[in-house]
Amino acid sequence: GVKTPSGTVELPVTVKHSTLKLDTQEEIQLKTGESYGFTVTVESGPPKPLVQAQGGAVMLRSVEKASLPPDTYYYEITAMKAGTERMTATIGEDIAAFPITIKRSAMEMRAQSYASSTKYLVMTDISTQKVGIFQGEKGSWQLEKAYSCSSGAKGTETPLGEYRVTGRGSWFYNRSLHSGAKWYAQFWGNYLFHSL
Repeated sequence: GVKTPSGTVELPVTVKHSTLKLDTQEEIQLKTGESYGFTVTVESGPPKPLVQAQGGAVMLRSVEKASLPPDTYYYEITAMKAGTERMTATIGEDIAAFPITIKRSAMEMRAQSYASSTKYLVMTDISTQKVGIFQGEKGSWQLEKAYSCSSGAKGTETPLGEYRVTGRGSWFYNRSLHSGAKWYAQFWGNYLFHSL
């Protein structure tokens, strides 16, 4: 029974076997910019399930992983805005779901005090190795993208401070290091945001 202010109420419950299995059954708690990975297994075999976020608070992507058992699919969500979200996996009438609670991260709260001459603000947290790309304006920045990053190596540590993009390019190569990268944004001297 279910206890209510007026007493206990008996509710009929129908339990149906689902062919979908999630590797989590508990509520997930994240902060904006954080990611969480989970698998969905289909006991009855293909087709691949339809996985959806209902609420617009997370970015969802399917990730191919060769090491997964047959009929198991891996997904990753990144929390984009504070609120609640419900993740669902569906095949036909079978539904598996779990709730997510998202709180604002320290980076997102700190972003609100910054202004930008454009509609974008990029923040990096060296301690957590995260980059947040925000859209909006001072006091109302909304997280648009979040990425893991790797700051500068010993001897070329990433400088701390506030910077503006001073140059961009599609490719660079450093002969002395025998390495290069695509898609860079220069922000101070020879320091760049770049891919690997």
